Amino acid sequence: MPTASQKDKILGYLGLAARAGKLVMGRGPLLDGLSRDAVVLVLIAADAGQAVSTEVARVCQERAVPCYTVDGLTKYDLGSRLGRRAYSVVGLTSRDFARGIEDQIASLLSAD
Repeated sequence: MPTASQKDKILGYLGLAARAGKLVMGRGPLLDGLSRDAVVLVLIAADAGQAVSTEVARVCQERAVPCYTVDGLTKYDLGSRLGRRAYSVVGLTSRDFARGIEDQIASLLSAD
């Protein structure tokens, strides 16, 4: 589970990516972005529904796109940082933003 600081860093990257127009939010836009090979990294909220999680993870695997579910990162966390109520899934279209988030995820995994 991420610390508050790690969670804030991940959400900070997502907020910057959204402001830069490098983030797709929600199942439909995400699946569309994956089908166009525009998405380079996917995050699934820990409390996302099973059907959405399974579908998105399957498509990511087929497209060889990294896909992470981060314990403690909820739909509300994703949505509130992005100016919405909740999002189950988000995708980054920028390798630079994706690298920053993957670095944070790697630090979470090495701390376990």
